[in-house]
Amino acid sequence: MDDKIKKLEQMIATNDPATMDYLAEIVADATSPEDRARLDELATQLMTGANECLDRVENAVNEQLLREQLGPLAEALNMSYIARTYFGKSRSWLSQRMNGHTVHGRKATLTEDERQTLNEALNDIQSQITAFTHIA
Repeated sequence: MDDKIKKLEQMIATNDPATMDYLAEIVADATSPEDRARLDELATQLMTGANECLDRVENAVNEQLLREQLGPLAEALNMSYIARTYFGKSRSWLSQRMNGHTVHGRKATLTEDERQTLNEALNDIQSQITAFTHIA
């Protein structure tokens, strides 16, 4: 069984299209409780890896959506002011996260809390503009 599981892991790592068929074969051959336990452990590892991959995809999609939503508005807003006032950070810090730049070997993104802070900042700026336009 160890050899079959090693082969299955290699097939998974290389995205072999025959992986699912081979997995079905291994499951059919796994009759002992030890074999079933090994397959359960492998399934848990696969699910963890799949969930991590989905999280990365979701974060990438969210970052792209954020950039698309801001569009030309990002040029109209003073991102330095937003970074300093709402995050206590530099403009480059915010720009790195907004544009998905690599920082210290990792892609920089906004956390969920930071995304909420940005949303609150934009709402606050909107309120300030609305208040100003009623005065002028």
